[in-house]
Amino acid sequence: MTAGAASRRWLLWSVLVLWGAAVVGAEQAPAAFDSATAQRWNLSAIHVDEAQQTTRGAGAVVAVLDTGVDLRHPGLAGRVVAGPDVVDGDSSPDDQHGHGTHVAGIIVGRTSDGFGALGIAPAARVLAVRVLDARGRGALAQAARGVDAALAAGAHVINLSTSADPAAAQTGDDSAELTQAVERAARAGAVVVAAAGNHNLPWCAQPRVTVKILCVGAIDRDRRRAPYSNHSSGVNIMAPGGLPTDGSAIVSTRLGGGYRQMAGTSQAAPHVAAVAALLVSRGLLGSQIIDRIESTAIDLGEPGTDSVYGRGLVDAAAALQGARAAVPAATAFARAPRSVRMTTLLRSGLPVSCRASRGGPCTARMLTATGRLLARGTRELRAGATGTVRARLTPPGRRLLRRAAPTTSMLRVNVRGAPVVDQRVAFVR
Repeated sequence: MTAGAASRRWLLWSVLVLWGAAVVGAEQAPAAFDSATAQRWNLSAIHVDEAQQTTRGAGAVVAVLDTGVDLRHPGLAGRVVAGPDVVDGDSSPDDQHGHGTHVAGIIVGRTSDGFGALGIAPAARVLAVRVLDARGRGALAQAARGVDAALAAGAHVINLSTSADPAAAQTGDDSAELTQAVERAARAGAVVVAAAGNHNLPWCAQPRVTVKILCVGAIDRDRRRAPYSNHSSGVNIMAPGGLPTDGSAIVSTRLGGGYRQMAGTSQAAPHVAAVAALLVSRGLLGSQIIDRIESTAIDLGEPGTDSVYGRGLVDAAAALQGARAAVPAATAFARAPRSVRMTTLLRSGLPVSCRASRGGPCTARMLTATGRLLARGTRELRAGATGTVRARLTPPGRRLLRRAAPTTSMLRVNVRGAPVVDQRVAFVR
């Protein structure tokens, strides 16, 4: 890859975060939050108070893939679980920027003045996954690893308050790795919620995927499309994003304590992710949630679905009204190391992380290009659980690898009733 191509990969994952922090990150936070003030217009607009009379999101896990989260913020205490930091390669996803902390507060935050909930799903949990650095930048490959990590950790909802740079997106880089990760997550039953982008362009600044996700545009306090918000047939739902100029930017938690206001589709997306969490707590999963959010949205603009507002404004109360969980389609997720040392394979086999929506035996098989079975393992999983299956070498596989190992093998994983998951694994001497 050329230096220019490498830099484009970084730019693709930076623009929205930097816009939100630099342009609309001015701190306008009041000392206290009163439900009668404009600072709660966003919650009123999507009927959060009514929705919270039914559920506050207990049992739901929302992965926030962002700059990390301030794990010590009192307004987030007890509601954030530390996931991986794929930027530094450790398990401390501490926020060094502030964007991720603000996003997390919209989902599960609480006020410091005794008023109570600031977030839309305050009884849910946020899984903090750091994929962006202290400048709000990160590579597409980091985001892809973050999506896989969130799914492996059991996230029901994955929030991506990030977007692609439109100039870089025209270079032909199809961000295949991130696209595949998002598709794996959606097929495994997770709801992927992503910001549409702040470029005022007719497109959704997210990977082009074949599965259903929620691409979220932003409205202002008057229920008009915010002038910065992207819009197109790919933007299927709207949520409050506010404006930086009239005091209607969204109030949420600030890095280091306290609260601040920020505006953008970065702020709109977690409104929808939080409503998805409320539906998770009622037993719905995956495409059931997406269908519910779209079908109960408040129609805006031209009657019906349009290219400016999509299906309309998310309505938390309407989405919950009469919601009943149906039997989800059988889905499975599997992930294994992309390469494995021969000594490790001979000694302990290949570890495969497997998750099944309905439960059942997870079977992992390693096959040569000609279909010969090298290794096999199986494990019974309960519905929604994630477990490790070890594919251990068969006697013929052990003989073959000791004699002349193939450079790669196909790992094939399937769970009863779910589509087969394939992944190539390389052997390292």
